[in-house]
Amino acid sequence: MAGQRASDRSVPVPVSLHVRIGALSLPGAAPTQAVHIGAAMRQELAALLAAAGASGLERSVSRARLDAGTLRFDPSARPEVAGRQLAQAIARALLRTQADDRGGDAQ
Repeated sequence: MAGQRASDRSVPVPVSLHVRIGALSLPGAAPTQAVHIGAAMRQELAALLAAAGASGLERSVSRARLDAGTLRFDPSARPEVAGRQLAQAIARALLRTQADDRGGDAQ
């Protein structure tokens, strides 16, 4: 609209998110499987957190450790499946942490 200031418009603000996973321990996985699991995890985690957007991740979360629960993988499953499951568990834990910090429920 003419005459409307830019600050008055509802414009999405880009959100920057950096997730650092110091070590990913995958007992029983072959090195090549671990590479594929890690790649699938990164891709899925990026998609899940992008979908959650700023409303799901309003504040900085700084944790030395994030408990994403215990996951059991079918040894015959493709590494990509395990990576996606791992990312889903991490995203749930991150979003739950945000909800806990706000005193609410992320779901």
